[in-house]
Amino acid sequence: MNDLREVDLERGMPTVRAALQRLTEEIAVRTEQLSAYVLLEDLEKERNTVFDQMQKGAAGKAKAVQDAGNRQTEQAALRQELSQLEGLEQREALLKARRQKLASREKELGTLRELLQEERRCSHSHQAALEQYRAAAENSTHLRWAYTQLEREFLDGQAGYLAGFLQEGERCPVCGSLHHPFPAQRSESVPTREHLQEKRTAMEEAETATQTASLSAGKAQARWASARQEAERQGKALFGEVSFPTISQQMNAAAAECQDEAAQLDQLEMQLRQHRRRREEIQIRMPRLEEEIARAQASILSIEKAQSG
Repeated sequence: MNDLREVDLERGMPTVRAALQRLTEEIAVRTEQLSAYVLLEDLEKERNTVFDQMQKGAAGKAKAVQDAGNRQTEQAALRQELSQLEGLEQREALLKARRQKLASREKELGTLRELLQEERRCSHSHQAALEQYRAAAENSTHLRWAYTQLEREFLDGQAGYLAGFLQEGERCPVCGSLHHPFPAQRSESVPTREHLQEKRTAMEEAETATQTASLSAGKAQARWASARQEAERQGKALFGEVSFPTISQQMNAAAAECQDEAAQLDQLEMQLRQHRRRREEIQIRMPRLEEEIARAQASILSIEKAQSG
């Protein structure tokens, strides 16, 4: 049995060898095809990688170009704005000069206001002194009239007293007549010499007070005239030829103008401060902006070099 199997095996060997040869050759072909497929897959991956890099490079370049353009646009706008902010020092100097002029004007108006207040005070003092003089003069006139009446009564009383001693045929000690047909009658209410002296003293004191009040009123009038003259001089220096009654009105109008001017200068000063701060911001921003533009341009060149390589 074994011998028969070995004979059959020997008879089938050529067929097996032929089949094995075909399989070997097919495996070789298939292996070569598989290697080409693997290489193709690797090339496809490499192509995709290169394509992705190209896309990223293009996107990076586009972004760099856009960034550079934006920075250059900002730079041009800042340069234009900076040119509009030129002359800040001159404008600040002009503002300072206007401030000084306004302060001088306000000081002059303040001086005028004080002079007008002094003129009014002197006017009131003069009116008060004048009233005192009139009252003193009226009192002095009344006391003089009263004293004159009292003195007449006193003298009449003295005449009546002397008439009581006249004798017919004897000379009158007053007129020297020997006959006395109508002798003065003695009054029962004759003022005393002491009372008459009191009234005289009061009259003289009133006259002295009147003289003092007159001098005071004269001095008050002189001070008022001087104050009015000084206020009028200052008013004319500020407003030209003006009448005194209109000086106060013009002063108030000028003070209102000064307030308006001060408000305008405050507004201008605030604007200048804002402009100065803005200029400082631009001056700080410009060098940084130039660095950003340089970096963006360098990035563009680097990307272009990488793409060309």
